[in-house]
Amino acid sequence: APCTWNAVQGALPMHLMTAQATLALVKWLTAYPGDHPRQLRVVDTVDQEPIHYACEFNRLEVVQWLVEQDENVLIAETSNGEQSVHHAVEAGHLDLIKWLVVKRPTLATATDHYGSQPVHYAAEAGHVAVIQYLVDDAAASALNKTSDGWQPVHYACNGGHLEVAQFLHQRGAPIDTPADNGDMPIKIARDAGHNNIVQWLQGLVVYIPVVPPAPPLVPQPSAVTVGSFTDLPHGPVMLDVEDLALG
Repeated sequence: APCTWNAVQGALPMHLMTAQATLALVKWLTAYPGDHPRQLRVVDTVDQEPIHYACEFNRLEVVQWLVEQDENVLIAETSNGEQSVHHAVEAGHLDLIKWLVVKRPTLATATDHYGSQPVHYAAEAGHVAVIQYLVDDAAASALNKTSDGWQPVHYACNGGHLEVAQFLHQRGAPIDTPADNGDMPIKIARDAGHNNIVQWLQGLVVYIPVVPPAPPLVPQPSAVTVGSFTDLPHGPVMLDVEDLALG
């Protein structure tokens, strides 16, 4: 039976059809009586559904048809919590992302099991136009942290995406915020070998010289103290009354 044949990594015919075949073939595969609902929500070994494959391969027409059949496919989660929008963002399909977010605005901030939102996926992949859309038009935050304290700028520095890091900084992302393990964006970029980002980050740092405070003023004793020691520039000197010229 073709509807139960397992392919590479657990992908079934419905997954492969939504990734590469025409919409007519996708519809044909779901035409068997009683098989339609199961085919729409069939999962592979990591719980990816046809909607995830269609989004990854930028099959807008297929995505629209799947959503017409069951709008809940938009929020179907894989084993690590990825939804349809995460796959579209990771692949950089801006028109598809816009359609998904207009259809369901909450997808712009959908969170996977690790606290990552679409803006993190876009930063890691280096999709500048997607980042701009999510932050400027879809109410995503450039400051959002994952469960381990990584902001989008950390992902951009790790991936070597200078233009993304610069855009995030322009939108208020700090460059001196450490992740939960203490790693700053500059350390992450340096460890990953992205010297262009390291140089850019170093250029943003403004060093303010630390001037030590002036020592407190100590009251000085009188220049002449009869019958005792007095602190003069060259040290204490004993003065006798006879040595003083009293006028």
